Amino acid sequence: MRMATLVIAVVVLAAASVARADPRGLVWVDSPKPIPDSAFADERGVSGSLADYAGRVILVNFWATWCAPCWREMASLDRLQGDLGGPRFQVVALSLDRGGAAAIAPFYAKLGITRLPILIDQDNRTAEAFGVVGLPTTVLIDHRGREVARLVGEADWSGEPAKATIRKLTAASCGCGGPKADRIRRYGTVGPPPEDP
Repeated sequence: MRMATLVIAVVVLAAASVARADPRGLVWVDSPKPIPDSAFADERGVSGSLADYAGRVILVNFWATWCAPCWREMASLDRLQGDLGGPRFQVVALSLDRGGAAAIAPFYAKLGITRLPILIDQDNRTAEAFGVVGLPTTVLIDHRGREVARLVGEADWSGEPAKATIRKLTAASCGCGGPKADRIRRYGTVGPPPEDP
């Protein structure tokens, strides 16, 4: 029954979906709350959780290969991970596909997804814990492990407005503001700017 409701929600979102240039529909949480427990597996079946990314800003995306808006969004998530991913930020794309890695690997290959590991939300437990009602759903988590924003529907996560949002969150995670935060946004480090050639 839960899966049927999720499928209906995806169909409704797909019918109403308009590709966004940025995450305009991102809803910020008034009072950030700790994220629920999570459990997922990689393509080899090795267990993981969002706690594995403690201290980082995390963009968690719930998706499936049978979700048309998800197809359009995954390439932008892959680019975002390539552009900003590292020790302070991580995209965690959790597939709700029941076929596991066998369903996801060909999808990744077809779309050229190379920067996102295959991660599977087995039995949809993490999606349920997060209260996911439609796909795609994206949840932004701050470096303290609290949900700070959510978007139901697709977005261009590799566009400059989305990157600016991520940069602000990662700058806040360093405990710095002002000139240090500006250097992080501009150069990716709090150190001195790189020398011009």
